[in-house]
Amino acid sequence: MNTKNDIDALLDFYLFSDLEDKAAVDEYLNEEGIDFESFYKDLGTLIKKKKAELKIQRGKRIIEKYRDKLKKLKNNSPGTGSGEQEKLALAFHKKHKDLSEDEVKEIIEEAKKLDIIKNIIREDEQSDKS
Repeated sequence: MNTKNDIDALLDFYLFSDLEDKAAVDEYLNEEGIDFESFYKDLGTLIKKKKAELKIQRGKRIIEKYRDKLKKLKNNSPGTGSGEQEKLALAFHKKHKDLSEDEVKEIIEEAKKLDIIKNIIREDEQSDKS
Protein backbone atom coordinates (compact mmCIF):
# COMPACT_ATOMS: atom_id res chain seq x y z
CA MET A 1 0.00 0.00 0.00
CA ASN A 2 1.18 3.51 -0.67
CA THR A 3 2.19 5.84 2.11
CA LYS A 4 0.84 9.23 3.06
CA ASN A 5 4.07 10.71 1.65
CA ASP A 6 3.25 9.21 -1.76
CA ILE A 7 -0.21 10.72 -1.62
CA ASP A 8 1.17 14.10 -0.53
CA ALA A 9 3.76 14.04 -3.34
CA LEU A 10 1.08 13.27 -5.93
CA LEU A 11 -1.19 15.95 -4.53
CA ASP A 12 1.64 18.49 -4.62
CA PHE A 13 2.40 17.42 -8.16
CA TYR A 14 -1.21 17.83 -9.23
CA LEU A 15 -1.73 21.17 -7.54
CA PHE A 16 1.59 22.91 -8.10
CA SER A 17 3.25 21.28 -11.08
CA ASP A 18 3.52 22.95 -14.44
CA LEU A 19 5.03 19.85 -16.07
CA GLU A 20 3.37 19.32 -19.39
CA ASP A 21 5.19 16.45 -21.08
CA LYS A 22 5.29 12.74 -20.26
CA ALA A 23 9.07 12.60 -19.75
CA ALA A 24 8.97 15.39 -17.15
CA VAL A 25 6.11 13.69 -15.32
CA ASP A 26 7.93 10.35 -15.31
CA GLU A 27 11.10 12.03 -14.05
CA TYR A 28 9.19 13.69 -11.20
CA LEU A 29 7.59 10.39 -10.16
CA ASN A 30 10.98 8.66 -10.24
CA GLU A 31 12.59 11.41 -8.16
CA GLU A 32 9.85 11.08 -5.57
CA GLY A 33 10.13 7.27 -5.65
CA ILE A 34 6.47 6.82 -6.52
CA ASP A 35 5.30 3.73 -8.38
CA PHE A 36 2.31 5.37 -10.03
CA GLU A 37 0.90 2.16 -11.56
CA SER A 38 0.78 0.51 -8.15
CA PHE A 39 -0.68 3.64 -6.59
CA TYR A 40 -3.33 3.82 -9.33
CA LYS A 41 -4.35 0.18 -8.79
CA ASP A 42 -4.46 0.62 -5.01
CA LEU A 43 -6.58 3.73 -5.32
CA GLY A 44 -8.98 1.94 -7.65
CA THR A 45 -9.27 -0.91 -5.16
CA LEU A 46 -10.00 1.52 -2.33
CA ILE A 47 -12.71 3.25 -4.36
CA LYS A 48 -14.35 -0.08 -5.26
CA LYS A 49 -14.23 -1.14 -1.61
CA LYS A 50 -15.85 2.13 -0.49
CA LYS A 51 -18.62 1.78 -3.08
CA ALA A 52 -19.28 -1.78 -1.90
CA GLU A 53 -19.44 -0.60 1.72
CA LEU A 54 -21.96 2.10 0.74
CA LYS A 55 -24.13 -0.48 -1.04
CA ILE A 56 -24.08 -2.69 2.04
CA GLN A 57 -25.04 0.24 4.27
CA ARG A 58 -27.92 1.15 1.93
CA GLY A 59 -29.09 -2.47 1.92
CA LYS A 60 -29.05 -2.59 5.71
CA ARG A 61 -31.05 0.68 5.86
CA ILE A 62 -33.63 -0.71 3.45
CA ILE A 63 -33.95 -3.99 5.37
CA GLU A 64 -34.36 -2.16 8.67
CA LYS A 65 -37.02 0.18 7.25
CA TYR A 66 -38.78 -2.81 5.70
CA ARG A 67 -38.88 -4.64 9.01
CA ASP A 68 -40.19 -1.54 10.81
CA LYS A 69 -42.94 -0.93 8.26
CA LEU A 70 -43.91 -4.60 8.15
CA LYS A 71 -44.17 -4.64 11.96
CA LYS A 72 -46.35 -1.51 11.88
CA LEU A 73 -48.54 -3.06 9.18
CA LYS A 74 -49.06 -6.21 11.23
CA ASN A 75 -49.75 -4.25 14.42
CA ASN A 76 -52.15 -1.77 12.79
CA SER A 77 -54.21 -4.09 10.64
CA PRO A 78 -53.87 -7.76 11.54
CA GLY A 79 -55.42 -9.87 8.82
CA THR A 80 -57.15 -7.07 6.93
CA GLY A 81 -56.19 -5.61 3.61
CA SER A 82 -57.16 -2.37 1.92
CA GLY A 83 -60.49 -2.38 0.13
CA GLU A 84 -58.80 -2.24 -3.26
CA GLN A 85 -56.55 -5.18 -2.45
CA GLU A 86 -59.50 -7.20 -1.21
CA LYS A 87 -61.35 -6.54 -4.49
CA LEU A 88 -58.30 -7.63 -6.46
CA ALA A 89 -57.95 -10.70 -4.27
CA LEU A 90 -61.58 -11.63 -4.85
CA ALA A 91 -61.18 -11.25 -8.62
CA PHE A 92 -57.98 -13.27 -8.49
CA HIS A 93 -59.64 -15.95 -6.37
CA LYS A 94 -62.57 -16.23 -8.79
CA LYS A 95 -60.18 -16.69 -11.68
CA HIS A 96 -58.09 -19.25 -9.78
CA LYS A 97 -60.76 -21.24 -7.96
CA ASP A 98 -58.35 -24.01 -7.07
CA LEU A 99 -56.52 -21.74 -4.58
CA SER A 100 -57.45 -21.96 -0.94
CA GLU A 101 -58.42 -18.92 1.10
CA ASP A 102 -55.10 -19.16 2.96
CA GLU A 103 -53.18 -19.13 -0.32
CA VAL A 104 -55.06 -16.03 -1.44
CA LYS A 105 -54.33 -14.32 1.90
CA GLU A 106 -50.67 -15.24 1.53
CA ILE A 107 -50.59 -13.72 -1.95
CA ILE A 108 -52.16 -10.52 -0.60
CA GLU A 109 -49.60 -10.35 2.22
CA GLU A 110 -46.74 -10.85 -0.24
CA ALA A 111 -48.13 -8.06 -2.42
CA LYS A 112 -48.22 -5.77 0.63
CA LYS A 113 -44.62 -6.64 1.42
CA LEU A 114 -43.58 -5.86 -2.14
CA ASP A 115 -45.35 -2.49 -1.94
CA ILE A 116 -43.50 -1.71 1.27
CA ILE A 117 -40.16 -2.59 -0.33
CA LYS A 118 -40.93 -0.46 -3.40
CA ASN A 119 -41.82 2.53 -1.23
CA ILE A 120 -38.73 2.15 0.95
CA ILE A 121 -36.44 1.96 -2.08
CA ARG A 122 -38.15 4.98 -3.64
CA GLU A 123 -37.78 6.96 -0.38
CA ASP A 124 -34.14 5.91 -0.04
CA GLU A 125 -33.37 6.99 -3.61
CA GLN A 126 -35.03 10.35 -2.94
CA SER A 127 -32.99 10.88 0.23
CA ASP A 128 -29.76 10.02 -1.66
CA LYS A 129 -30.56 12.72 -4.23
CA SER A 130 -31.10 15.43 -1.64
